[in-house]
Amino acid sequence: EFARIVEQVYSLEIFIKIALILDTNDDVRKTALLICSRILSAYDDAAEKARNERIKRLRENRPAPPKVKTSNNSNDTPNNSNDTSNNSNDTSNNSNDTSNNSNTNNDNNQSKKGNNQSKKGSSSNESTPEEIKNVEIHSKFAKCIITILFENLAQKNLRNSLDFTKYTLSILARLPWHPNDAKEFIDNNFVTSLLELTAIFFQEDFTLSAVIFSKIVEQTGYNKTYREKVQSQSQNYIRANLVGEDIEILLRGTTALICVIIAENDMGVDLLTSNLSEFANNLTVFPKATKELQNRLLIYTTEVFAIAADHKSFVTTTMSKEDIEELFKLLKSDNIAVKSRTTAAISKIAANSRETFIRLMKDSGTGLLEAITALLKDNNKISLKKDVGEDRHPKHWAIEALSYLTRIAEIKEKIVNEFPEALLGLIEVAGASKENSNFQIKRSTNFIDFSIISIIFNLSFNPNANQANKEDAEIQEEISKLKKIAGEKIAKINPLDSEENVKNRCDKLAKNKAITALVKACNDISLFSDGMKDVVGHCFFNFAYYLEYRPLIVVEGGVKILLSLWQQAKKKGQDIISQALAKIAISTNPHLAFKNGTEFNLIRPLMALTRSELLIQQFEALMALTNLADLNEDVKLAIAKDNNNGLSWIEGLQISDCTQVRRAASELLCNMLQCDFVWEKYYDDELSIQKIKLWQAFYYGDDFETSRACAGALAMLTQDPKICLQIDKCIGLEIFVDMIQDENEQICTRGIYAINNFLEIKTIVQKLIPCYNIIFELTNSKHLSISDPAKRAIEKLKSLSK
Repeated sequence: EFARIVEQVYSLEIFIKIALILDTNDDVRKTALLICSRILSAYDDAAEKARNERIKRLRENRPAPPKVKTSNNSNDTPNNSNDTSNNSNDTSNNSNDTSNNSNTNNDNNQSKKGNNQSKKGSSSNESTPEEIKNVEIHSKFAKCIITILFENLAQKNLRNSLDFTKYTLSILARLPWHPNDAKEFIDNNFVTSLLELTAIFFQEDFTLSAVIFSKIVEQTGYNKTYREKVQSQSQNYIRANLVGEDIEILLRGTTALICVIIAENDMGVDLLTSNLSEFANNLTVFPKATKELQNRLLIYTTEVFAIAADHKSFVTTTMSKEDIEELFKLLKSDNIAVKSRTTAAISKIAANSRETFIRLMKDSGTGLLEAITALLKDNNKISLKKDVGEDRHPKHWAIEALSYLTRIAEIKEKIVNEFPEALLGLIEVAGASKENSNFQIKRSTNFIDFSIISIIFNLSFNPNANQANKEDAEIQEEISKLKKIAGEKIAKINPLDSEENVKNRCDKLAKNKAITALVKACNDISLFSDGMKDVVGHCFFNFAYYLEYRPLIVVEGGVKILLSLWQQAKKKGQDIISQALAKIAISTNPHLAFKNGTEFNLIRPLMALTRSELLIQQFEALMALTNLADLNEDVKLAIAKDNNNGLSWIEGLQISDCTQVRRAASELLCNMLQCDFVWEKYYDDELSIQKIKLWQAFYYGDDFETSRACAGALAMLTQDPKICLQIDKCIGLEIFVDMIQDENEQICTRGIYAINNFLEIKTIVQKLIPCYNIIFELTNSKHLSISDPAKRAIEKLKSLSK
C-alpha cells in the first residue's frame, strides 16, 4: 500500500532519478536504494501471496473471487494504471488465449452444462487481477531501477563512490529478479558493465557480482538465445582484456573470468577453454609492473585453474603437459596465496587425470603434501591486502586440496602416518582444538565444512563395513559373479583400504579430535545438500563401526546430529544414518545416554532399518531396539505401535531365514513381553496358540541365543495363570522339563522358575509330581539361581502330596 501511494504521489521513476542520480550524498542515495529494493520486495511478496491463495483455492475447489472493475481515477489505482492495462503482460494474454481455446473445444465436444463447468474451472486457473497488477508493477519498477543504475554505473556517473557502487551491487544481488528483468539486463549489454565493475573495483571479492551474474543466467532458464548473448558479452569483454602487456588490463580480464566461473561453472570453463592460449601465458610471462601486481596476476591465474580443474573434460582434453608442469613448479613459490591455489589445482587435476596422478606419485605425493602441511601449520594471519579475500584464505585452498587427495589410498596412508601436522591443522580450522584457538578464519559459507567432512569421510571409509554378515557377503559374491558374466567392471578394493589400515587411520583421526571436528562442521545441516547429508551419516557410521568410538560420539553430541540428519535425508541416506544410530544404541547404556525424549526419537530410524534389504542392518536395528526397550514400558509400547504394525513386523522377522535376525527378533519380543499391550495379545486363544507354538519351535532350534530367548519368554508367560493353562493345553509341560535338565545355567534357571509358577495351579500340579526326582537333584546345584527355586518347588510338592 505504501508503494502504491508513492507511485500515485511521486512517480517512482522520477523518485529514482532524483534520489539516486542527482543527489550527491551517499547516505541519501543508499537510503533511497534501500527504499526501492523494499518496494520491489513488497510487490513481489504480494504477487506471491496472491498466487499461493489462488493455488490454495484451486486445491479446495473454491470458486474464484469476482473480478473487480478498476477505474482510472480510483484512489487505489496507481497513476500509471492506463499504461499497465495497455501493456498487459504475457501471463494475462496467455490466460485469455487458454480460456478461449478451452471454451471453443467445449462448444464442439461437450454439452452446455459441461461447457459452463469448464468456463468456471478456466477462470479459477487464471491469475487474479491483483496478482497480475503486482507482477506488472514489479517488472516495470525493476526495469527502471536496473536500467538507471547500470546506465550511470557504465557511464561512470556513480563510480566516484566505491562504497555506493558496492552497496548498489549488494542491493541488486538481493533483488527478487524476474525473467523479464534478466532479459532487459542482457539486451542493454549490462553483462559487460557488471564484469567491468567487478574487474575494476572488486578484484579481492567478487561474490556480489557472481550472485548477480548467476541470477541473470538462472532467470533466462533454458532460453538458448539469451544464454548465448550472456556468453557472447562475457567472451568479448574477457578476450579483449587478456591480450597485451598492460598488467592492469590483464588483471581485469582474469578477474572477470573468475567471476563467471564461480557464477556459472560450465560457461566459465568454456570461456577459459576458448582463451587458454592467451591465459596460460600468465603462468610464465609477466609484463613489466610492480612485484605486487605481478603476484596478484599469478594468484588469480592459479585460482582460475584451481576452480576449472573440477571439470574432467577440461583437464583431460584442454590442459597441456607444459601447463601442468608449470603448476608443479609453483608449489615451491614463496607466495602463500599462489602456493595454496596451486595445491588445489594440482590435487583436482590428479583426481581427474591418470597422467597427472602418475606424475604426482613420482615422489609419492610428498612435495604436494609438504606444501599443504606448511599452509595448514601456518598460524599467522595473511597480510596480502588485495591478494586474498577473507573467504579465499590459503587454508581454505589447502583443505580443498586434501578433500581431493584423500580419495587416493596411497595418499591416505601417507597423511596419517607421515604428515600428522596436516590433520592437526585441519582440526584447528574446524574449531575443534583449544590449542592456538586465537587463530580464526572467516567461514561465511559451508564450503570449508563440506571439505572437512569429505576429508574425514575419505580417511575413515571402510569398504568392507557392511560385509560382516555371512548371508550378506554371500549375496554380494553372487552379485559380483553375475556382473562379471555380464561384462561389467567390478571395483577392486585397494589393499591399503584393508580392515587393519582403516582401523589405524580411524585411530589417528579420533586421537586428533576428528569426531569433535565432525560435530562442529555440522552446526547447520539444514544448509547441506542431500548428498552431503549422506556423507555426514557415513562419517559417523565409519567411527561407530568401532566399539571404542561410540561413547565419544554420544558425548560430543553426535546422536542429536544423526537424528536431525535422518529426518532430513532421503531414503537412500537414511539407512546408513540409522545403522550408525543402531551401533551406538547396541553398546551404550540407554539409561545414561538417551534422555529427554531421545529414546523415542530413536525408535523411528531403528524400526525403519528393520525394513532394510541388508540382513546385517536388520540384525543391528533389532539389537539396538532390544537395548532401548530396557528403559521403560512407554518405550516398549512405542516400538510395538510404530507405524501401526511394529509388533507384527518384528514377529515377522522372528521367522527370518537369517539366524542372527531370528535371534535378535526373539530377544526383542522377549523383552517386550513386559509391556501390557504385548502381554494382552496372549489372552486371545487363537493368537496365543500360534505364538506359544512358535516359541516352542525356536527353543528346539540349533542357535543357543535364540533358545535362551525363547526359554525366557515362555518362563515369563507362566506368571499369568490363564496363560499357564493355555500353555499346558497347547504344548504341555515337557518343554519345561527339558529346560530344567539342560546343562546351561541360564536355561535351567528359566525352567525351574516356570515350574514354580505351574505349581501354583492345582489342575497342573499332578502332572509335575513325576518330575520330583529331577527337581530334587537341582537342590544340590552350586548355582543359587537354580538351587533356591528348586528347594521351594520341592517344598510345594511335599505339602501337596501330604
